[in-house]
Amino acid sequence: MEHSRIKRLISSNIVLLVFLAVYYLAFYPLIGVIFAGDSYWYMRQSIRVSPGYPLLISLFRHVFLESHWATALVLFQELLTAYAVFTFANTVKKLFTLSSLLQFIVAFFTAFMYYAFRLLIIGKETDTFFCNTILTEGITYPLFILLFKYLLLSVVNHDRRLLPTVYSISFIITLIRGQFFWIPLFLVGYCFYIFIPSSILRKTITSSLLLVSFILLSSISSMLYHYHASGTISTTTLGTESTLTAVLYDVEQKDIAGLSVSKDVKNTLLKTIQEAEQEHQTSKYAPKRYIERYRHYEDNFDLIRKSFMNSLAAEAGKTNYKQLSDDELSKAIAPYNAVVLPLAFQILPRYLRTRCVNFVAGLIRSNSLMHPIGIVGSILLYFLAVLLLVLTRNRDEYRVERSYLLLILLMIVSNALFCAFGVFALSRYMYYGFPLFYLSFFLYAVRYFKFLREKIQEKES
Repeated sequence: MEHSRIKRLISSNIVLLVFLAVYYLAFYPLIGVIFAGDSYWYMRQSIRVSPGYPLLISLFRHVFLESHWATALVLFQELLTAYAVFTFANTVKKLFTLSSLLQFIVAFFTAFMYYAFRLLIIGKETDTFFCNTILTEGITYPLFILLFKYLLLSVVNHDRRLLPTVYSISFIITLIRGQFFWIPLFLVGYCFYIFIPSSILRKTITSSLLLVSFILLSSISSMLYHYHASGTISTTTLGTESTLTAVLYDVEQKDIAGLSVSKDVKNTLLKTIQEAEQEHQTSKYAPKRYIERYRHYEDNFDLIRKSFMNSLAAEAGKTNYKQLSDDELSKAIAPYNAVVLPLAFQILPRYLRTRCVNFVAGLIRSNSLMHPIGIVGSILLYFLAVLLLVLTRNRDEYRVERSYLLLILLMIVSNALFCAFGVFALSRYMYYGFPLFYLSFFLYAVRYFKFLREKIQEKES
């Protein structure tokens, strides 16, 4: 009997894995390889981007040669996504004691929502099918699923043995995409939780070591990679570009005068602000209504950044910032690292207002669309999530469901908050937790109906 049950379980898992592999691999003949705007920087191994994805591209170029590396990388991304969805659905099945049918529903829902659903609501393949695109999201989406899976297992089971796995995935995903630099801080809270009932001292030491080692490893890895690729010892420059652009959106010309910086730096900043104001790109010209205000920020963010970067290129005698070598770019942007914080504090009310607008947009886009109806729906969903957490806080039978919902909510909020201060709430930056968030309500419903069925059976007996 037990042997037969194990055989059925293995068979259903094989069928599910094959289904997911075929589902994702079918995208290749339909869509092929997509090269997006940012693909250029990864293929160039530029100092502007995090080193993880360019390293992967280098590996595939070395193994599969120039003519086939892109195809091989896309197929790898498709299979990695299929595996991530499969192992996530398998974990959910075990933790929530689901049937094989419900496991298939979880897997299909997750697979469908991550790419096919995005195509329906956005309509652009380059912004939806990341497993077929030469972008970091082709790797970071499946890694996010795996990270969530191991965090969930560790939290539910209070399993400290999974800490190295969680740490490793966190390090890799952050090395690939700087957007995830909120994860080290997230792991501090995670350490405090899984080391209950350890002493405060032990938890503090463990989490501090984890945080410091994470930051040091990330910085050293980035510098070593860029030195190997271009001979320039530097971390990624895109962080400075993005955070400075976020500040410049709220800056006016008069704010530059009080900065204690060199004349060249001040002139570059003034030129950028003057051009932005002439084109009505700064917050001074933003509409009052929320959606239009956020759209204004989103539409003008990259325009301000390009204007600033082209100003740096002009100082180096180039017509476009894409012509700058890594060494030239590193030297040109270095003086601006010290500008971001003083400038942000100088315009703090305006700056924080835009961050709040951006943060709310990130929360909305993590479970809905930036549309009046979508905003109302998003608010209702978050309200329902909080209500479920409150109503089940003392219900031990919902312990796993509460852990799942609380974990995905914390990850969504952390991601939205970090992006609010770094870039803007672009849909593909926010969508990581989208299907996982909706699945939490499904899992609550499954648990409720199981509980209801048990009550009915008790009454009948």
